[in-house]
Amino acid sequence: MNKKKIIFISVISVVVLAALLVFPYAVYSQKIPLGVRVDEVNIGFQSERESIKRLESKSRELERKNVTIKIGKDTTSTAFRNIGFSLDSRKTVEKIKTHYQNNNNFLNCLYYAQLFYIPRAFKPSVAVDEAKFNKYFESLLASYAVEPQDAQLLIDESGKASIKNSSKGKTISEKTFREKLATAFVSGEETVSLNYVIVEPDISTEEADRKLSELHQWKKKKVIFYKDSLSAEISGEPIVKYLHGAKREGKLEIAFSPKRLEKFLDKRFEKAGKPAVNASFKVVSGKVEIIPHENGIMPDASATAEIATAKLKISDVAHVEVVFAEREPEITTREASKMGIKEEIVSFTTSYNPRQTSRVANIKLLAALLDGELIAPGEVFSFNERIGPRTIERGFKLAPTIVNGRLVDTAGGGACQVATTLFNTVFFAGVEVIERMNHSFYISKYPPGRDATVSYWGYDLKFKNDYQNWILIKAYATSSKITISFYGTKEGRDVKYETSKASGFTSFRTVTKKDPNLPSGYRKVEEAGIMGRSITVRRWVYDARGKLIHEDVFRSRYSPKTQIVVVGTKVVNQTKSSTESTATSTN
Repeated sequence: MNKKKIIFISVISVVVLAALLVFPYAVYSQKIPLGVRVDEVNIGFQSERESIKRLESKSRELERKNVTIKIGKDTTSTAFRNIGFSLDSRKTVEKIKTHYQNNNNFLNCLYYAQLFYIPRAFKPSVAVDEAKFNKYFESLLASYAVEPQDAQLLIDESGKASIKNSSKGKTISEKTFREKLATAFVSGEETVSLNYVIVEPDISTEEADRKLSELHQWKKKKVIFYKDSLSAEISGEPIVKYLHGAKREGKLEIAFSPKRLEKFLDKRFEKAGKPAVNASFKVVSGKVEIIPHENGIMPDASATAEIATAKLKISDVAHVEVVFAEREPEITTREASKMGIKEEIVSFTTSYNPRQTSRVANIKLLAALLDGELIAPGEVFSFNERIGPRTIERGFKLAPTIVNGRLVDTAGGGACQVATTLFNTVFFAGVEVIERMNHSFYISKYPPGRDATVSYWGYDLKFKNDYQNWILIKAYATSSKITISFYGTKEGRDVKYETSKASGFTSFRTVTKKDPNLPSGYRKVEEAGIMGRSITVRRWVYDARGKLIHEDVFRSRYSPKTQIVVVGTKVVNQTKSSTESTATSTN
């Protein structure tokens, strides 16, 4: 073959090759190269827009698929879309385009032609909705992960110490979980298998044991707290009662417990400070006003405990000046304003004999203890828990109380009058009654079937605040009446009730008491008998829309009350008897 022919063939080959390289790019560069696939999705020779549509269609198909997640021996499953996985179609197409689009036109033609003539599959880009993924991952952790438990040095209030052993935890690697899900999503795998990652606790049982053995050293120490002219000392065995095992920077150490020390310091250094005063409520002309709270200046137990701990670590005797700081009360003015206490919801009044002075005194004391009590939404109020024991030491007087069907003088007689008044306030407020017991015998001065008896070690009156806002109890007693009111936010509750007629009457028995100091023939009813009976009260409580909230049945079975009759048995002569009869008649 001559030289000219070789040159000619070479030129023709170059031209043809150039044409093969340039033609696809020149004519079809606005389309994806012919040989391009994204996994099994063929997007070759499609416009960018059409390629994105095809990939989005594939993404929706993949998102609907379920994936089984195996974590150790635990298994759960869900759809990929619930975990937030999808194909990032636009990013995938842009990534493919970078293989044949750059600043060099020759290379553009070359790489485009390569993809045009030689098929190639690209991996898609995966998009993750972080909010969905995080929510699902957190749910996995909540269901399957176990937090490691540090060993603890436990010291009870009596100073007895013990160890709570540590335990290892287990968790899931978020990075591994994310990577395996992404792989399964694009490959169509139906199962993702993970292993738990073991998490060691910060504090081991061995470390806690070492700290326990150090406690005996603290029993040899002494701390003297002081402020101005006041001082208080803790030393020897008692010092352990004020210690606890504290975790600091991942380590266990013995330190003073601020919570326990606070009680000690508050009691002994109260005179050096000023207690905080809760915000409270007062009712003026029927309107509720908030009395603002007052911050106090009281011992800062945390700061003082830190100083005492640090000093006793390096010395067996420490003098610690008590740190004082401003302290807010439990109920601030702002918190009080959010309680929704703005108006009277309901009020109820009962009357009593003003001549029973001891009983009246008890009722006034009980009303004072009840006045101002707050009940949070959803909270159950217990009369016995809030009022506490009725004892002589707390200022209660001896007054008649029903004990085993008899009237006996006990400390706190009159509590049932207050409980009955409170029950009727509860009744007409339409709140849920948890516990209520009627008196052992019928008392006519109370509303039929709506009395309530209480005893500190026995019967209680309990109800639940099922209003949306707090309830404030206001109680006020005079020498003859007690009024209990609920304040809060009215909800438009409508209370309807029905009281049955008394039925099932049972006769009382009469007991005769002989009195040798009274003349024969004298007879007086000391305690009147009362017949037993049954009374049922039904209550229906409706909300503002007329929907029934509560339907209650209060059944009261009253036992008969024994009648006590005193008779005289003294025998006297005729003259003396006549004289005494005359005297008795005169009285």
